[in-house]
Amino acid sequence: MLITGVLMSGFLQFYTVSQQQKRYTVTKQRLVDIRTALTNYVIEHGHLPCPAGPTGDYSEDQCAHGKNPMQGVESFDVDTKDMGGNAQNEVWIGILPMRELRFDREQVQDGWGDDFTYAVSRRLTLPNGMIGNPLPFGVISVVDEKGESVLDKPHTSRYVVVSHGPTGAGAWLPSGGRKPCNTDTLDGRNCIDKNIFVVAPVSTQKGKRFYDDIVIHDDINAGGPLVDKLAVCSAKQGFYAPSNRYADRDGCILSRSRLH
Repeated sequence: MLITGVLMSGFLQFYTVSQQQKRYTVTKQRLVDIRTALTNYVIEHGHLPCPAGPTGDYSEDQCAHGKNPMQGVESFDVDTKDMGGNAQNEVWIGILPMRELRFDREQVQDGWGDDFTYAVSRRLTLPNGMIGNPLPFGVISVVDEKGESVLDKPHTSRYVVVSHGPTGAGAWLPSGGRKPCNTDTLDGRNCIDKNIFVVAPVSTQKGKRFYDDIVIHDDINAGGPLVDKLAVCSAKQGFYAPSNRYADRDGCILSRSRLH
């Protein structure tokens, strides 16, 4: 029985680690899919989508033209530090709009079953908000564990998507609001700082260094430039094909309608 107990204990430990690794893998793949979906949305609509409320409520009309976010979505003015304000300086925070990105329910959740947090620069959700060459910047800050910017240009991220990791601290609740989070930790910064998000090494150490989130954002240092290239080519009514010998200096091939 002792041997059986030891073997069972070892198996359970292996199984737990294996399941945790699987959840991490699922989460990271879904974040890749989300980045692609956001890029495709920009190409099709010329702006980024607004966040949905915790219940999944979403209004394209209100997103594009309304003064207030959907119920349950947080708005934050980066200049005044108040809720709401100038649309050019606001960050809106909620969950990913499932139907608009053509996802099913699981695809907007991480490997632990929590909704991804989606923060977006409000100015880029307005009609033609992502049209331009160069593409307009956002107003979101992304920093490392030392508080130093990880962006090519500080305070310019267009969007941030957060998995709140195994603990789920700070993740949205279907009824509204969020799961409790310890605001004294690095991890807690991703549910209280509104326009500032932290990307740090995973640490299970208790105290201020604790961090188990997984974060993506749109920036040259995070694979984000593809959004720029695709959106610029879309604005030219073309498509991105840099390897084509007929591509212009932005890597765009003009559509047939523009060639004739």
